[in-house]
This record gives sequence, structure tokens and C-alpha cells, in this order.
Amino acid sequence: MAAEEARTRMKTSRIVGLVVVVLVVVPIAALVYTFGVQRSYSRLNRGDYNSYLWLNGELVTTPMTDWSFIDSIREIQVRTRTSYLIPHTINTDVARVGGQVYLYSIYTNPDRFPEEMFWHRNVVRDPRVRMKIGDRLFDMRVYHLTDPSQVKVVRQAFIIKYYSDLPPDKERPPDRGVFFRIEQATAGS
Repeated sequence: MAAEEARTRMKTSRIVGLVVVVLVVVPIAALVYTFGVQRSYSRLNRGDYNSYLWLNGELVTTPMTDWSFIDSIREIQVRTRTSYLIPHTINTDVARVGGQVYLYSIYTNPDRFPEEMFWHRNVVRDPRVRMKIGDRLFDMRVYHLTDPSQVKVVRQAFIIKYYSDLPPDKERPPDRGVFFRIEQATAGS
């Protein structure tokens, strides 16, 4: 009888241990990975990362026809959707070509897109993002830019915006990296 009670207690403690691991350890490990270990290198020459779970600001729901105000904005926040429902937000650069807005993310090996960066995997899986530009929030969709002629034009826009004030002997942004075209999401999309 004592041996059976010991087995029952051992079985119960294993179940309790498994529940603790699933309910406590796994979510903590996911948070540490997302907000501590995983870095999103999204700036042209350095990595910036933040741990904002939610972005605060005025949500803009009307269609934007003039994005020229981003010319004076150096950095924005982009909140992506993770598969485990905890938002993942990065800081990144933004520039425009005409009326089209783009994001840039430095990449060690663009041939390995999107594996190297967590937020890239998120937007490939689900292109819906929320962007904070200044004090305003925009629901957007993000699309990886792959056409080499478009990439060349967009890269030049980022160089002009972020590097035009550098002396000629200073290093320019690396050729490696990926660009994203962003579009304002419409109601229901």
C-alpha cells in the first residue's frame, strides 16, 4: 500500500511539474528570447530594439494621401504579430519615394531572408503591422521588396535621408539589407 501511495505521489508531482513548465517556464523563455536575446537589426548601421508590447497614440483610420511628413521622422516603431500572440515591436528607419513608404533592415545575408530576424519571419507569416510614426498609429501591411531596380531606387532614398549630411570620407550603409514596401491597411483587411 505504501509503495502504491509513493507511486501516486510521484505521478502527481510529475504532472504538477509538467503543468508548471508549460504555464510558467515556456512563456518566460519565450519572453526572454523575444525581448532579451533576439535583436532586430533594423537601423542602417546599428541595431535598435525596444520592448513595447503595445504602442500608444492616435489611431489614423482615414486613408493617407500625403506621407511627406515622414521626411522629418528619423525613426518609427513597427509592431508585428507573433504566432504566440505577444506583440513584437522594433525601431526602424523609414523613407519614401514619391508617395510610397519603405522600411529598411540591415541583413548579414539577404539570401537567408527571412530566417535571420524574428520580425521578418513575423511579417512574412502575417504582413499586418501597426506602425507608430510620431504620435500617430497606422495599421499597415508590409511587403518584402525584391525587384533589384526598385531596391536600387529605394536604397538611394535612404542614403539621401540618413547619410547626405556625412562627409564624403565617411562610410555609407552596406549594400546588404532588405527593404519593405508598406501600404496602409483598409477597413476589413
